[in-house]
Amino acid sequence: MLVLVAWQGGRPALTGLRRSSRLMLSIVLIYGWSVPGRYVWPSWCSPTFEGLCAGGLQMLRLAGVILTLRLLLSGMVRERLLAGLYTLLAPLTLLGFDRSRAALRLSLTLAQVDALLATPMQPRSLWRALAQLESDAGVMPDVEWRPLAMTAAQRAVLGALTMGLLATLAAAWMTN
Repeated sequence: MLVLVAWQGGRPALTGLRRSSRLMLSIVLIYGWSVPGRYVWPSWCSPTFEGLCAGGLQMLRLAGVILTLRLLLSGMVRERLLAGLYTLLAPLTLLGFDRSRAALRLSLTLAQVDALLATPMQPRSLWRALAQLESDAGVMPDVEWRPLAMTAAQRAVLGALTMGLLATLAAAWMTN
């Protein structure tokens, strides 16, 4: 995934990995000291081999998710991403879920994240900016998005996905 993202996404994807490096390191360390197994060095405060391996695996999974998300977001126009979300959330309208509101909230969140990430900040100034945004909700980003009607092909694919999900849930329920 790293090679594909470096070829397609370039620098922004690697920036996402660099920004989450502390999180990934803490995952490895937490797993290293919390999973039982053989100690790395003979001491009561030693991490375990199994814990470090499990933490490394979780770190690789997180890196794969971050890189895949960066690749997806770099190759897709925001309106298409929101239209896809809007289409995938269609079955939840039967339960009273407002998918237009969810897509609009995601759009506002992405606009706010773009505004925050446009200027490089140190962690302390980023926390200040986030605290200021929370207290001052008067300035809203200019976001415009109109949902499109679903095509027949989209309805067919969504119906097949929904039926597959329901069949999987039913099979899991029957086995338990």
